[in-house]
Amino acid sequence: MLDFTALSIRLRDAAGVPVIVVPGSCRPMIFEGVSNASAAVALDGEYFLVFDDEKRNPRIFKWGESDGKGQVDIKRELPNPGGYEFDIEGATRIGDVIYAISSHGLNKRGEALPDRHRIIRFRVKSKPDSYELRGKVDCQQDFLKKLLIDPAYRDLHLDDAAKKRPELGGGINIEGLSASKHNELLVGFRGPLFGQDPKSRKALIVTIRNPAEYVAKGRPIFGPPIFLRLGNRGIRDIELIEDRYFVLAGPEADETTFAIFTWSGHAHDDPKLLAELDLGGLNGVKPEVLFSFGGIGGIKLLSDDGDYIASLYPGVDKIPDSEQRFRAFDVKIEQ
Repeated sequence: MLDFTALSIRLRDAAGVPVIVVPGSCRPMIFEGVSNASAAVALDGEYFLVFDDEKRNPRIFKWGESDGKGQVDIKRELPNPGGYEFDIEGATRIGDVIYAISSHGLNKRGEALPDRHRIIRFRVKSKPDSYELRGKVDCQQDFLKKLLIDPAYRDLHLDDAAKKRPELGGGINIEGLSASKHNELLVGFRGPLFGQDPKSRKALIVTIRNPAEYVAKGRPIFGPPIFLRLGNRGIRDIELIEDRYFVLAGPEADETTFAIFTWSGHAHDDPKLLAELDLGGLNGVKPEVLFSFGGIGGIKLLSDDGDYIASLYPGVDKIPDSEQRFRAFDVKIEQ
């Protein structure tokens, strides 16, 4: 039987620093079949789609039930000559269209693989107790190439960042994707961070003004770069909820902590710290995904538990799906 306690955002001390307090008895909800939860979108008020950055097809889950409800077969629609994972790190919806984006970064061996350079869009349709792919999957693999030659981005030296491994810091690493208030796409970078002061660097957001046209025809229109002050953190996820954006921020490499910010969407407005995530009491929790079933009352947080699960099976190269799982939390905001 699933048993969990919702995380609650409270003021921790007189200094007014808001943190998510994790009760000692907190037990997260467990979902089975995947462990590297890297992106998610709500499909309705109960079902949600989870991307695992080491698998090619996203899985379907129902909130409150640990077992998966199938998968959406997007890999049959996408060219994949290398047979590698798609490394999907961000996902969102505009109307009934699901968009997803890969990291666009080098892999751990320092290789630039075409499979890691994708923006895709697709639709799903409901069937009894699940969902399935409806129609084709559109895909573009030249987002970074087009961005590097855009005049507004030339001075950011992203061409140099594209040659660096993300886990060492300073490399290209996209992890956030959100619909905007104007049906654009906001692409959030975990790295590189920008700024002269190494203790207060800012995270980059790139706006794709015409996502439907771009993914279908390959002619992107970019907005000017936006830089967010997130306490020297990169963007792990971003989601438009009601009239504001919720930004899940975390370390570019392995320093600093995780936090949740809210942001108006205006380039000149700084994000506001909503909560620092004090998750030390939960072994190996690594929050990578924030999404909502609808409104502030429906916010969920998912942990990428790939490293944690791997630590339980030392020396095992391929852990079977039956042994994989990830943790998830309700986030209750006390107003």
